[in-house]
Amino acid sequence: MRPLKLTISAFGPYAGRIELDMDQLGDSGLYLITGDTGAGKTTIFDAICFALYGSASGANREPKMLRSNYADPATPTEVELEFCHGKETYVIKRNPEYQRPKTRGEGFTTQESRVELTLPDGQVITKIKDVDERIKDILGIDKDQFVQIAMIAQGDFLKLLLADTNTRKSIFRNLFKTYNYNTLQDSLKRAIKAVSVEAKEADNSMKQYIGGIKVDENSKESVLVKDAENKPVPEVIELLENLIEMDADQAKQLEDNIKEINAQLEKVNQNIGLGKQQEDNKEELAKAREELEVKKSQEEAVKNKFNEAKDGLKTKEDLSKKLTKIEEEIPKLSELDNAAKELDDLNVEISGLEQSKSDHDIMLTNKKEQLAKSEAELSSIGNPAEELAKLQASKAEYGQAL
Repeated sequence: MRPLKLTISAFGPYAGRIELDMDQLGDSGLYLITGDTGAGKTTIFDAICFALYGSASGANREPKMLRSNYADPATPTEVELEFCHGKETYVIKRNPEYQRPKTRGEGFTTQESRVELTLPDGQVITKIKDVDERIKDILGIDKDQFVQIAMIAQGDFLKLLLADTNTRKSIFRNLFKTYNYNTLQDSLKRAIKAVSVEAKEADNSMKQYIGGIKVDENSKESVLVKDAENKPVPEVIELLENLIEMDADQAKQLEDNIKEINAQLEKVNQNIGLGKQQEDNKEELAKAREELEVKKSQEEAVKNKFNEAKDGLKTKEDLSKKLTKIEEEIPKLSELDNAAKELDDLNVEISGLEQSKSDHDIMLTNKKEQLAKSEAELSSIGNPAEELAKLQASKAEYGQAL
């Protein structure tokens, strides 16, 4: 940063308005301000520092104390600084908080602190917080660092030389823009730490695996395995390769033994299969014999049932014949029943004819002849009604038996 123009108004010992055209000092970047004690040299430092950061360069001078006691009440207290940074030009104007006479009436009123930052593109920033952050972004250093490196007042140069290592590192890092290198250094440190942790974990894991190696305690390799944790990695790898080769040979031998045992086992299984098949055949034969006995008993029962059915069939045929004969006799018995009914009717008619015998002699004679014939037939049969009842009972009995 190179100051171009500084304007001071009612600031410190300067009661009026003063303009310092610092651009005339050239662009070598190093200025020397000299003068007698009390001439106002520190005030110039305070004005530049106040314009940029809102406070004086010294810790014992607060912003409220920057108002000149000799200034006219109407003269405002303010500082305006025009400076260039890189190839860009900035203008900042700032006033502190102070008491001033009222424009109307008597007494004093508080003049609030204000600031204006004009950027190279003409944009104006007026919020104090935003201006302070933008100045810090532009210059890359804060107020304390600015006082130490950009403005070294009388006796303050020794403070920079005697500052602790971390403070000087922070100042020079901001001054020479070595943030990226510091970031790279921190990243490398973190990477080294991470790799160290991974290496330690790998070493512990390797020791754990080495401790898990199992061999025959009576073999000569057991001694080598016990000392493996203290040996270099190449020797451990060589030992593992030898053990793996030995295990492969033993595995091949075991595989051949397993094949032989499987062949023998297959033969045993075949013999066991034959014996089991014979056992199954015996069981099936015993079951077949039991089923044969059951079939024989069932066959005997079937024969008995067949004979019973055969006898029943013969009885059925006899009953059917008798029933057929009865059914053939039924119509005749019905005719006889009808004849008996006619005989009764004739008797009734005879009774009537006997009452009128004189008038029906010829008819009576014929009826008597017919009656005699009917009585002859009836006497040969017996009682038709009783015979019919017997035949119907026999029919019912034969039908039930059938």
